[in-house]
Amino acid sequence: MVAKTDYERLVLFVRTASLDVLVQRLMSSGLLKKQVRCSHCTLQMQLGTNADKGDGFRWICMNKHCSHYKTTIGLRVGSFFAGFKASLSDLCTVIFCWLLEKPAKDIIADFGISKNLATKVTQKLRGVISIGFKSFFVN
Repeated sequence: MVAKTDYERLVLFVRTASLDVLVQRLMSSGLLKKQVRCSHCTLQMQLGTNADKGDGFRWICMNKHCSHYKTTIGLRVGSFFAGFKASLSDLCTVIFCWLLEKPAKDIIADFGISKNLATKVTQKLRGVISIGFKSFFVN
């Protein structure tokens, strides 16, 4: 079991780390995909930067023979973070604070995170855990 101080250090990390470092840490932890395949040519897509959209990173099909050459998809595809528009830093903050059993009102007050976001993230966390436990006992 991880001590609360470790979670608190993680909250500090996600609040202060550069986006590049945060993305790499999430990938190495398996919370973001390290590799994505093009749904059309099935070759591995390349991670590229795109400051104009979302997290600043996009998966890009670089197969010149693919009908979807240079088509991009979001960094969060297939992850817990997919579907959220909030920053990865805010999402991770809510997750770690939830693990610390911090009340939503404290997360909102301490980090300026909206009540709506805190509620949606914690509901999704409960849903993921519920599904995991249901499959654990059914199988």
